Amino acid sequence: MCTAAASRIPGTLVHAATGDRLRGEVLRIGHPLGVMAVKVATRPGAELPRFTALGLQRTARPLMEGVVYVPIETA
Repeated sequence: MCTAAASRIPGTLVHAATGDRLRGEVLRIGHPLGVMAVKVATRPGAELPRFTALGLQRTARPLMEGVVYVPIETA
């Protein structure tokens, strides 16, 4: 999200790398495992843009499933 935010701030390295090619509210960032889409919505500010939304969607997959048996003490 920091990289996405930096893409909207003039003077940052990320903004210089993306230039004026940014369209819409989604920045696609490539990484070794694929591409991550990050939402970055802004509105104009006095000196810097004001962020109205920053976020990303992640999916979770089950890593394990199990059953735990707990003994019941009898008196």
